[in-house]
Amino acid sequence: MKVIKTKCNVINIAPVKEVVSFYSITEANPLISDYSKTLDEFCHKLKLQFLLDKKLSTSDFLICETIEFVLDWDPAEHLLNDIRRLMEKSFQGLSRRIIVKSMHKGNSIIIICGAPTHLMNALQLRARDNLTVLQEEFALMRLKIGHCTVYDRTIRNKELKIVAEEIEMREGELMKLNPYHNDKESLLARQAAQLISLKQKQEFINSSMQASDFKFKIKQIEREKVASTKKRMLLRETEHLQSTLRIRISIYIPYYLLMT
Repeated sequence: MKVIKTKCNVINIAPVKEVVSFYSITEANPLISDYSKTLDEFCHKLKLQFLLDKKLSTSDFLICETIEFVLDWDPAEHLLNDIRRLMEKSFQGLSRRIIVKSMHKGNSIIIICGAPTHLMNALQLRARDNLTVLQEEFALMRLKIGHCTVYDRTIRNKELKIVAEEIEMREGELMKLNPYHNDKESLLARQAAQLISLKQKQEFINSSMQASDFKFKIKQIEREKVASTKKRMLLRETEHLQSTLRIRISIYIPYYLLMT
């Protein structure tokens, strides 16, 4: 009974389910099942405006155990089941350990919850992972878990404004520098065009020189061929003269010897 009184309320009856399961109280299962169905129907009908400033739990929490949501909601437009969804989306898997204590109306709706101290770090991590969903689906304005402010829309908007102003200032500085940048770009483009032209001229000169060298080598080879041909002809003429001379000598020497 103490668990039911201190840990359960119309939003969350998970603790009593755990007690029944732990002690295997099978006869309680049908009662809990029927109560859960009735509670689901109740949560889908009851508007939050009827629960404002009402104490939903007898548990008391230290500041380090307190969770505070501030949502941009109109209590007349939201149901108790939306609080259930909020807990589950915020602390996936750990929502059954969260006890909703009270809800209050200011410029928006304030939801006060509590959880064991040893879960605070894990709850902060889960909430940070789900911030985008909380902002888009639940119009989250502020979330404080223990002593840690996980999200504050006012502070966030100020930070975004500062960043936007800084970006605008930087863009202004870039606009001032832009004429110099354009001049530099034009100069670089002209220099690049000049370099391309010089490179083309150099390539033409190189190709011309290579062609001249090739022609010179061909002429040199032709001259060497002509010289070689002349040399062979001279050698053949010399050999022919020598042969003729030897023949004549072989004829005249015997004749000379006979005459003497």
